[in-house]
Amino acid sequence: MRNSQRRFYVDDAIYFVTTVTHGRHPFFLEPTFADIFVLDLWFASKIKDFRLYGYTVTADHAHLLVQPNRLSDISSVIASLKRNVSRDINDLIHERPRTRDSAGDDSNRPLPESTESMKASIEAMKSAHPTMNPLNIERHCQLTLDLRSKFSKESRLEFQSAQFRWQKSFYDHVVRDEKDFLRHLEYICGNAVKHKLTSTAEDWRWKWVFGEDEPIELR
Repeated sequence: MRNSQRRFYVDDAIYFVTTVTHGRHPFFLEPTFADIFVLDLWFASKIKDFRLYGYTVTADHAHLLVQPNRLSDISSVIASLKRNVSRDINDLIHERPRTRDSAGDDSNRPLPESTESMKASIEAMKSAHPTMNPLNIERHCQLTLDLRSKFSKESRLEFQSAQFRWQKSFYDHVVRDEKDFLRHLEYICGNAVKHKLTSTAEDWRWKWVFGEDEPIELR
């Protein structure tokens, strides 16, 4: 693995990426935060047009297997993902509206606060991403609204003084061959078990590898 300060880019490479919360704070033990990460990851894969081969989200970090395209290198992909996850979690904690554009927000997606604002959010996102499937945009808006509504008052009180942040940079490994690829897929599948968050990999809902059905909803 390499630190981003010495990162080299390889065309068409598949990367195994690890990104960690600041101070290794276990933010993702809050299910809604882990759901936000997954939701933003899938949407980012459409915005940045990268191929996603697998991911897992555990208490304080996430592992990904991704293949950027030639227009978005791995640094651009991960920086965008981390920025948008941080924004969405902090806006949720502090009840900040997302019916506005934010500096550095390359997703250009005002998040709906209510069913009344849903239409405006969808239209703004369609305008920002004219080549994206409108059904993906509509689905993303609905899931975002669902996540905001399911975040409990108790959880908001628990995190009211918190500020979600990532550790600077991230770690990456360029996958060398098929054996290396399969080894990292296996690592992703077993990571939640390794950290004693579940007894069986199949029961960990914040894990996916290619070959499995893509999750159609966040439970």
